[in-house]
Amino acid sequence: MRALSEVALQLKDYGGVRVWLTKGRELYPDYFLDSWVEYALGRSAFELDEIRALKKIRQAAAEKYPLSDSWITLLNALAESAEWNTLLKN
Repeated sequence: MRALSEVALQLKDYGGVRVWLTKGRELYPDYFLDSWVEYALGRSAFELDEIRALKKIRQAAAEKYPLSDSWITLLNALAESAEWNTLLKN
């Protein structure tokens, strides 16, 4: 399921990324505990313009992983970009 989520991310099938990662967490939670999963879910939320979901993912990741984690750095950059885009739209 993780490999399927990676393929979906490469194909920019962001809904598919979320489906595979969510199902993977349900069935095999021990294999979906790393920061890449948080990044991929956040990237999907960003691309699908689901800013509230992205905020929740970012907050949950901040409690689990250090800010120095490279995937968390990318997740934070996505969230900040989304926040700026929201401000610019208004």
